[in-house]
Amino acid sequence: TADISTVDRTVAIQNDDIAMLTLSAPTITETDANVVANFVATIDAAVEGGFSVAFASDGIGGALISTEGTDITDGATPVAFTGNAGETVNVPITIIGDQIVEENETFKVTLGAVTGASISAEQISRITTGASASAIINNDDTATVTIADVSITETDADQTLNFTATLDAPVEGGLTIAFDGTPLGASLVAAETSDFTPVTITSVTFDGAAAETE
Repeated sequence: TADISTVDRTVAIQNDDIAMLTLSAPTITETDANVVANFVATIDAAVEGGFSVAFASDGIGGALISTEGTDITDGATPVAFTGNAGETVNVPITIIGDQIVEENETFKVTLGAVTGASISAEQISRITTGASASAIINNDDTATVTIADVSITETDADQTLNFTATLDAPVEGGLTIAFDGTPLGASLVAAETSDFTPVTITSVTFDGAAAETE
C-alpha cells in the first residue's frame, strides 16, 4: 500500500467588508433647567466584537456657543456599540438651561476615534467615522421693559422729570429702546412747546442685566 501523508496549510480570509457611522441631530428648545439632548449615531453594517466611538461638540455658525460649559456640556465619551447592523446609540449632550434672552445658538457634534478591546486594527481601519451633525438651541426666554408713572408739582422754574424704565430679565449683548413724549388727555398737556419739552435724547440703552433701570 502507498503511504499517504497530509500537509496542513493556513489560509487567510481577507475581509472585504466595511461599515460606516452616521450621526443625526435632535430638535432642541432651551428651558430654564438643564436637559439632555440625544444625537443618534448609527452603524450601517455588523462589526464583530463590537466597538466604541468618541465624540466632541463645538460651536459653529454666526451665533456661536460662547464656551463649553456655558451653554452645552458633552456626555460620557466614548459610546459603545455591540456591533449589530443598523444599531443606534445615543450621543448625549447636556443643554444648560438659563433665563437669558439670547440668540438661537448653533453647534455641532462630531464622531471621533474608534476603539475596542475586542476589535482589531484591521477592523478599525474598515469603520468610517468622522460624521458630524449640527443642531440649533432655540431660545425660549423673553424680557419686558416697563416704565413707571411719575408726578411733579409745577414751579416757577423749569424742572426735569425723570421716568424710570426697568428691564425685568437679562438680555445677552444689551439693548436700546426708543422713546418719545406725547401729550395725553383733554385735561393734560395742551401743547408740547407750552408745557413741556422732551430732552434731545430719544433712546435709552441697557447693558442687559436683570432688574436694570435707566
